[in-house]
Amino acid sequence: MSDTLLLEAHGVAKTFGRVRAVRNVSLRLCEGQSLAIVGESGSGKSTLLSMLAGQLKPDVGSIRYLSQDGWVHLETLEERHRRKLARTEWGFVRQHAQATLRPRVSAGGHVGERLMGQGARHYGQIRARAQEWMARVEMDPSRVDDLPSTFSGGMQQRLQLISNLITHPRLVLLDEPTTGLDVSVQARLLDLLRGLQADLGLAMILVTHDLGVARLLADQVMVMLSGEVVEQGLTDQVFDDPQHAYTQQLVASIL
Repeated sequence: MSDTLLLEAHGVAKTFGRVRAVRNVSLRLCEGQSLAIVGESGSGKSTLLSMLAGQLKPDVGSIRYLSQDGWVHLETLEERHRRKLARTEWGFVRQHAQATLRPRVSAGGHVGERLMGQGARHYGQIRARAQEWMARVEMDPSRVDDLPSTFSGGMQQRLQLISNLITHPRLVLLDEPTTGLDVSVQARLLDLLRGLQADLGLAMILVTHDLGVARLLADQVMVMLSGEVVEQGLTDQVFDDPQHAYTQQLVASIL
């Protein structure tokens, strides 16, 4: 973990009609640091993640990111520049892999597109790297030409992971990455994620309603309720000694 600031949000808020989805949220994330945003459905965590990814503009407040070319403000960033960051410096792992994996593109094709986005052109090298990473996450490399629909849900999620991580992004955003998976599959996927984060030195922001996932993957945690942050700090500190009544309720519900 580094002391270099990578992402900073200050006083961001978002309203949809009469619903105040996010209210006055601020955060700081350094290189190699991992943050979990937790809370029940409707707490605003996914809306906040969309703003941190530049996919949704806040009504007020600012979000800045230290790109390889210097600081950029996401709330004013042009779409073409946001897409470049998403292709080269960020990874985004969604809850349902099948919604992001195109049915007619092979496993190797999904990985290859990410590599080509960073300038790779040699077919043989791209294919070899795809197979190398499939083996790394315990997928059968011989299935590099298979379509996503032929894989199980857990394997589809692994494919989504490697298609995001193969280019060593500086920041990875994860939106409920283990929801809907069997418990044993969840456990193995979390082990893989934790190992990859350590090996690659990734900065990571995780949205989850599962406190066990947050405790395993995150250095720090932010607890949201009705669009507001009610508690934040080091993960073990917050979960072992929660101060806010809502956090106490969340922790008690899994004991």
